[in-house]
Amino acid sequence: MQKEMLKKGLAILALTFPEKKFDGKVWWELLNDIDDKKFLIAVKDVCSTTKELYPGTNLIAIIREIALSGMYLLSGEAWEEVLKEVSRVGYVGIPKFKDAITEKAVNCIGWKTICASEMIGVERSHFTKIYEQLLDRDKSEEVKLEDCKQINRSGIDKVKGLIGGIL
Repeated sequence: MQKEMLKKGLAILALTFPEKKFDGKVWWELLNDIDDKKFLIAVKDVCSTTKELYPGTNLIAIIREIALSGMYLLSGEAWEEVLKEVSRVGYVGIPKFKDAITEKAVNCIGWKTICASEMIGVERSHFTKIYEQLLDRDKSEEVKLEDCKQINRSGIDKVKGLIGGIL
């Protein structure tokens, strides 16, 4: 994302939610990996659909979730892709998936196991559970550990500055 787009988004948020304060540095650190267009769409979505904003509402998390929501297949869509590959290449073929998470979920169960299964509903259930777990892990890994450490360091410095005269 470009910083100008972040400024534009924060301006829209500040006008929509005047009682809320926005720290541009924190927003940049946590959202700079999101595409400009997706970020702005997410901001507009939040501003046009959120009726009331509570003090503890994490707008960064909401905007991130909305912006990234279209990046992943739903488990049913991924399973449909698996079934298409079963029909296309069969038991001895090598399946090709557009999505790495789908491929990992299939590998966890085993391609031949899926193809040879007499109870495909059971395999679908296993696939769905595995896919959802892999998806959750992939989403959580998007938050960069080093960026979080930097934010924590700057937060600690601010707290030390605030309590410096007390202790």
